[in-house]
Amino acid sequence: MCVCIVGLFSPLVSAISIGVSHLIISGFFQFYCNSSPVSAVSLQSLFSIGVPFMENPGNFGFIVWILSIYCLFHLSLGFNPVDNYLIDCGSIQNISVDDRTFLADNSTSSSYNLSTPHHIFAFSSSRLGSNSNSVPLYYDSPLYQTARIFNQTSHYSFPIKQQGRHWIRLHFFAFVYEKFDMSNAKFSVSAQNFTLIGESQMGNGYVVKEYSLNITSDKLVLTFRPAASSFAFINGLEVFSVPDNLIPKEVRTIDPKGGNKNLQEQALETVARVDMGNTTVLPQNDTLWRLWVSDFAYLIDKNLGSSVSNVTAVNFTGGSVTVDIAPVSVYGTATTLNSTDPNLNANLTWSFDVNPGFNYLVRLHFCDIISEPTDQGIFLEIYIDTLLADNLDLGSRTSDVFGAPYFVDVCARVTSAKLNVSVGPAKTLNNPTVILNGLEIMKINDPRGNLDVPNVVSSGRSKVRVVVIVAVAVGSFVAVVSVVGIILFCRRSRKMKPVLGKQHFSVNRGRKVHTTGSTYCNGTAVFSSSTIGYRFPFVTILEATNNFSENLTHVSTAVKGSFGYLDPEYLTRQKLTEKSDVYSFGVVLLEVISGRPVIDPSLPREKVNLLEWAMKSYRNGKPEEIVDPCLVGQVKPDCLSKFWDIIEKCLEEHGICRPSMGDVLWNLEHALQIQENEERSNLNNQHSSHFTHVGTSETSQELSRASSIVIDDELPGISMSTVFAEMVRQEK
Repeated sequence: MCVCIVGLFSPLVSAISIGVSHLIISGFFQFYCNSSPVSAVSLQSLFSIGVPFMENPGNFGFIVWILSIYCLFHLSLGFNPVDNYLIDCGSIQNISVDDRTFLADNSTSSSYNLSTPHHIFAFSSSRLGSNSNSVPLYYDSPLYQTARIFNQTSHYSFPIKQQGRHWIRLHFFAFVYEKFDMSNAKFSVSAQNFTLIGESQMGNGYVVKEYSLNITSDKLVLTFRPAASSFAFINGLEVFSVPDNLIPKEVRTIDPKGGNKNLQEQALETVARVDMGNTTVLPQNDTLWRLWVSDFAYLIDKNLGSSVSNVTAVNFTGGSVTVDIAPVSVYGTATTLNSTDPNLNANLTWSFDVNPGFNYLVRLHFCDIISEPTDQGIFLEIYIDTLLADNLDLGSRTSDVFGAPYFVDVCARVTSAKLNVSVGPAKTLNNPTVILNGLEIMKINDPRGNLDVPNVVSSGRSKVRVVVIVAVAVGSFVAVVSVVGIILFCRRSRKMKPVLGKQHFSVNRGRKVHTTGSTYCNGTAVFSSSTIGYRFPFVTILEATNNFSENLTHVSTAVKGSFGYLDPEYLTRQKLTEKSDVYSFGVVLLEVISGRPVIDPSLPREKVNLLEWAMKSYRNGKPEEIVDPCLVGQVKPDCLSKFWDIIEKCLEEHGICRPSMGDVLWNLEHALQIQENEERSNLNNQHSSHFTHVGTSETSQELSRASSIVIDDELPGISMSTVFAEMVRQEK
């Protein structure tokens, strides 16, 4: 086209046209690469160059052509995200991927923050291009030649300039680096209150995970948490804002009860993004850098489908659908029903693997690129599995504009491992025309905030020793509450006369305990080897409360927690939340697995505080130091690992990172399932009575061992009275 211009105009006009074109193109690439306003190119500068030639009417067409080229370039720039973080994890230098720059994550000038105990950078020893089977098909291989490895819980923190929907893309490609075989890495990934990946292994090959979150704060925290005795890794990371109209605030459900599903507070995971017409759209051809794969692999009956392409027919003018919804190359191709028989009763059906038990947002893209003006239109019936999702008159939805894009959003709950999407002709009309241009399926988080589920096999059989763990956890929690109740009762009983000697209060799930074992009877501490629970002599209570002194029994509205159980976040914010209870329960679970109280002054100084000692040992890779000897060999390693993971999540420093109590219960049930599944393989070699006849005395002994407290009256440096006083003392 430039050659024609040069031939038509004088050498002077030709020189200026080349200069103007160079200016426009330079400004375009500067804008595209730097994501900054085009300051070098403006209408004013164009007119300042072109006005002298306006005196010659013959040059007017040239100016119009220049302006047209400028507008086309401007429109092709696409969406410019306000928040845009692209990270080449583990790299020491920036790389370019599809004209986008991924920054090295070791830069001290980065606007985001990475909190990790150890900085481990991994580099592939061989180039990925040497093996055609391992090369990522749609992303440059340099992104997958480095990785960041986390051997402990680590957090990426991204400042958010514009609240709203953001996409998170996680790039994984497993390779071996020193002692780290990434194909065996087992870890979880969470963002805000959502679990994106739940203790999964990426396996071999490359994996790209894409999520959409509605960020309503000024910070996004992305957490990588390795499983016990494992590690986490990540090759590449994208976090960027998306257009407001990309995801609707609510969507119509196809449940027989009807209604809409609110999506404003939901997280989404992309399960499938498919371009019909057996074509693939690469990220560099999408304004939001999405990958659209060919539908051929998902089409059930390939003989029924026929591929068509007519990209030039796509017309975005005047409609509410933009290229940010789907690119022109998606709406310009389609799969149609390969039949002109009006009596053919057939649908085009695509099948996808999904996780049952979730709701899914299904988006179908339509664009009439095949009809002739004399055709009677396109009337379709859309099915999700066996449920009718919509009766679509495409012409009426697009105001009969040929080539006008349109999309349909529906929400479906899936109860099987397959989700089928079917499109067929309306049965009330003898018109066999069927068309579908694109399809997207996005998983919606469950009520617990999970987008991933572990592979749990349900079983009705319970194992007594694992039930002991759950029972002791609940029992210990009740015991703690009972202790607090007794303290309050004592403080309000000013008229009660002191009773000296061996009489004592005993807390054991609300029942009186009769001591039958050995006891220390000096009035300062009592322990019985055959009882369960915390037991305090009345004289110790008198000593700790200074004979129920007024200084200790005044009424206060301040929140008080038992020593060692109180949420540390409350100390700084003076505000209790539901997550404060989760923290306290995490301490109780830690007591259960260790078989000792949270504060035990009889132990060496570094072990007095169970919480500090246990978490330090666990993070140093020595959890076996904490586990009660009674549980060693009785609980399967994976079950124990899951139990540790629950404890660690409950004891997160920030409440927002802790799970809900419902989530804790669900994970405890999961731990029980793991124990059952691993023990099932041993049933064939053992007599059934070995599992079913467990005496009451054995269970009682295990409970006793798991929750008893040994207190010696000869404790060095500190007495039980001092510890107890610390638990109940209040400020005046």
